[in-house]
Amino acid sequence: MNRLKDKVAVVTGGGAGIGRATCELFAEEGAAVLVADWNVGTGPETVKAITDRGGRAHFVPTDVSDENSVREMVSEAVHVFGRINVLVNNAAVFVLRGIDAAPHEWRQILDVNVMGPALVAKHVVPEMRKAGGGAIVNLGSISSFIAQPQFVTYNATKGAIAQITRCMALDLAPDNIRVNAVCPGAVWTEIVQRLTREAGMDRKAADADPAWGGAHMIKRIAEPREIACAILFLGGVRLRYFAALALPCAIVLYEAVMAAAYRRDRIEAFLNPYADPRGSGYHIIQSLIAVGTGGVSGLGLMAGRQKLFYLPYPYSDFIFAVIGEELGLIGTAAIVAGFVLFLWRGLRAAWRAPDAFGTYLAAGLTLSIVLQAFINLSVVLGLLPAKGIPLPFISHGGSSLVLTLFSLGLILSVSQHAD
Repeated sequence: MNRLKDKVAVVTGGGAGIGRATCELFAEEGAAVLVADWNVGTGPETVKAITDRGGRAHFVPTDVSDENSVREMVSEAVHVFGRINVLVNNAAVFVLRGIDAAPHEWRQILDVNVMGPALVAKHVVPEMRKAGGGAIVNLGSISSFIAQPQFVTYNATKGAIAQITRCMALDLAPDNIRVNAVCPGAVWTEIVQRLTREAGMDRKAADADPAWGGAHMIKRIAEPREIACAILFLGGVRLRYFAALALPCAIVLYEAVMAAAYRRDRIEAFLNPYADPRGSGYHIIQSLIAVGTGGVSGLGLMAGRQKLFYLPYPYSDFIFAVIGEELGLIGTAAIVAGFVLFLWRGLRAAWRAPDAFGTYLAAGLTLSIVLQAFINLSVVLGLLPAKGIPLPFISHGGSSLVLTLFSLGLILSVSQHAD
């Protein structure tokens, strides 16, 4: 609670769906909420729901495609609450047409979905500057990134939102204004309820339908409140380095990780390698056996057995497991200590570099090598899914070793010229 205490938030399209859920959640977290919506029926309902619970909210009828209407809304927000700290560009229309869309349909969706967020930001940003900074969250969609049948109009506008977010984040960073986007898949809003109802589906059927909830990894349509939580995170958490990060929801993760069979197998093997001990889980099981067999002091150099018949790629990806079996905890701890020492020396050289280029070069190369080592060790110990990344300096492999030694040479060069 109170993550937005003493903050003022403007939420466009706040009368229903994700907008209303965001308004209510923001109010619960202590924000004063300006509900901007064209619908003079649903907008006041959101305000009443907030004020009945002791929150602060005010409704302003707003057409985001009309600059005069936007200007008046921002002016009233400042008049009522004194400032603006957070903007949620949620208002949108759903003109779902293909290439045969008429010019007036294009103008309607472009005016609201693209011009609207731009106009609202144009008039809100000066008030954020007066307040010393703020946060803008634009509502994108999975449609910002994928193609969908007969969605040319809608997907074009959501793709534009993704790019607008990146450009705004770049332009407004010097003003201490963070700009991000939330990109959900199907959400159980009024428009989705209408579309699924027209298709003859109730909620249970829609959750299972492959075009709706069935396309999600969680196998159901999201609730508006769940998306509002993501918006709260980006709008209310003070994390400067999250600027321009589009927060993908379940469908994006599904498309990126689970769509390919080999990725899915690796995830399933990571979660439960013993479900397929002779198939996808074989690598990690044999690796854990090798590490566990070594105990504290190991079986002795060259005395390991797993590498001979069972452990895949013992000379490359899983060489750390061989070290664990032959040299035990002592040997593996020495390897980890070596990489910790390398990290310290590399960052020390970066810190003492004579110029910014040397600092970034030494730090970047050091972190890349240590990160590679961390991933390799984590895979061997079952802490991450298999990635096929060798252990720097130790794994067999000409190209990897050459690049690692080349990077080491650059780090040593920076260190030689360090103060």
